[in-house]
Amino acid sequence: MAKKPSYEELEYKVEKLEKEIVECKQAEEALRHNLEMHQTVVGNVDVALTIIGTDYKIIWVNNTISKWFGKDPSEFVGKHCYKEFEQKSSICHYCPAVKAIATGQPNEAETQGIKPDGTPFTVRDKVYPIIKDGEVIAFNEIVEDITKRKLAEAEREKLIKELQEALKEIKTLRGILPICSFCKKIRDDKGYWEQVDVYIHKYSQADISHSICPACAKEHYPDLELFDG
Repeated sequence: MAKKPSYEELEYKVEKLEKEIVECKQAEEALRHNLEMHQTVVGNVDVALTIIGTDYKIIWVNNTISKWFGKDPSEFVGKHCYKEFEQKSSICHYCPAVKAIATGQPNEAETQGIKPDGTPFTVRDKVYPIIKDGEVIAFNEIVEDITKRKLAEAEREKLIKELQEALKEIKTLRGILPICSFCKKIRDDKGYWEQVDVYIHKYSQADISHSICPACAKEHYPDLELFDG
């Protein structure tokens, strides 16, 4: 038969238990305070910050995620990131976290997110594994919305392409043109002599129309009053 503890032993155990309860409450209060400070410091930065487990369930998000998706941060906790952020039923094939978890090394990628209204947006996703005792237990995600930047880059590339195409079509006259002192024909780079109007039209975008100047009119058509005076 087991010996019953004495009054002093019971009193000691009660005091020890009460002390442990106080220490536990103090630890919880410190943790809550740290979380509040963490949310104050990083909760409202322009980039989205998340902590996600290796099961791809969300542990914590900052207020930027809340603004992007119009939901309270607490509504994301415990849910799969691929479903909440990209409306998929399984892990995204381009997810940078897959490699980060496998290697224990940071990884990044450009991916597409889907907002609640169905609007796609482009993000740069940087993943940093959280390691404990040599094992990845979760990962930090830094997500930057680069939609405007990508649209601007696409518009710039389009403009550059249009300018390049336009330059291909533009023909310009450059350098010294060999021209006959008598007939005024121009010699091209292949050694052929061409009329001035033919040459200009061939090597520029100018269209040629023919007319007659006052001096030539008087010389060749003296009987016609083509010009006054």
